[in-house]
Formats: sequence, structure tokens, C-alpha cells
Amino acid sequence: MPTSYSPETAGSRLTRIGLTDQVHRILRRQVLDGKYPGGSTLNTVELATELGISRTPVRQALQIMEQQGLVEVDTRGQYVVRQPTTPEILEVFLLRVTLEWMALRMVVERADDASIRALRRVLDEQETAMVDGDGAKFLDLDGHLHVQIARSAGLQHTAQFLTELRDQIVLLGGKAITQPGRREAVLAEHHVILNAVAERNAEKAVEALANHLLNTARSLSEEIVGPLEVLVNVSYGKGDLGADHPARSS
Repeated sequence: MPTSYSPETAGSRLTRIGLTDQVHRILRRQVLDGKYPGGSTLNTVELATELGISRTPVRQALQIMEQQGLVEVDTRGQYVVRQPTTPEILEVFLLRVTLEWMALRMVVERADDASIRALRRVLDEQETAMVDGDGAKFLDLDGHLHVQIARSAGLQHTAQFLTELRDQIVLLGGKAITQPGRREAVLAEHHVILNAVAERNAEKAVEALANHLLNTARSLSEEIVGPLEVLVNVSYGKGDLGADHPARSS
């Protein structure tokens, strides 16, 4: 996937105030775009040379990314792009199921037409990002859409919590959308969710969300699908998701 920054242009971008923030945005985008996949070592000397700057802002940017859970320090003291474990992936999805089903039910009850139009604009932007091949922006807008649903429901604490999970969600999403056709499927699933919201149909909306989360989970690890389905059944009041259920589709 292409990155939005290149070594040729990066140096000219890094001449103003807030150097660490700019380096952080560049490196974060490159990680999420797949330039540095999970397990890649991020060498501060090489990165500083590529960006045409000193190592200090690079180290500071990597420290921020470590706090966000995007990178970790290995036994050699090197920064490495994190590869979430299966239990970590499951935990993120369990949190999403627990929080998002409630937000979606409440947004059906509370959101006005203007809020729904705003959600559709986010989805339009995500489709544009897909067409443009901007993987990082596609993923950022994906996270923003789910956070904005909580905000539109008036659930500010839930929105804040989802925001704090955002980089973990985006990191996992980056892996998920490498599956052929997954980006197009994500957009289609989002359309179904928002159409149900516009229809004020809470049951249809949460079923669409369940399908969306389960399909995303399946593209990451089959190991987490079973435990996730159990929580979906409990949270959404659903029966068993049989083999012919939409969430079973690949």
C-alpha cells in the first residue's frame, strides 16, 4: 500500500514547530500503511537519515507510539512494530462488542437527521480513501466512524474509550484489509449499519454490526470467532449463528 509521505519530501515537511508530532504522524502512517509490517525493526539512525533530521525527535515519536501500543522495545533495545497476540485481539473485539452494540442502539433513538448525514459523510470519505489507495486514511476514518456513532448517541465516555482503543483497532484493521476484497466488504457492511440507523431499526442495526465485527475478526484469526460469537449472542440477544447466517460468510 502506498504511503502519503516519501523520503524525498519528508525533510521539507519537517522544518516547522512541532517536529516530534510531525515525525509521529509520518511514522504512524507508514506503519498503518504497511511500509513497516508487524515485527519490523524501526532503527532510529536509519529513520533519522531518511527524514533528514536528528535522532531525538525520532526517538520521541517512537516513545509516543510505544505508549499507543503500536511499537514495543525488544530484548536488544530496538523499537519493533507490534504483532498483537490472539488473546489481545480477542480482548479488543470483546470490548468493541460490549461498547458498540449499546452505542448503536442509542444512536437509533437519539440521533437527528443531521447527525446521520454527518455519519454518511464519514463513510463517503472512507470510500474516497479506498479509491485513492490511502490505507492509513481508510483505517482512520473507519475508527472515526465507530467513535462518531458513540458521540452521536450522546455517549461521550464511551466515545473517549473507543478513541483510546483506536490505534489498536487501526493496527488490527490494517492486517484485516490486506485480505482480498475486505475493504469493499467493510464499506458495504458500514452502509448496511447506517441504512438501518436511518430507518430507525435498532435490531437490524445491531445485527449488521455483529456481522461486521465477526467478519473482521474472522479475517484476523479464526481462533477468536467462537468466543466472540458467544458474547455477540449474549449482548445482542441473538440465537446461534448458524452456518447460513451472514456473519458466517467469508
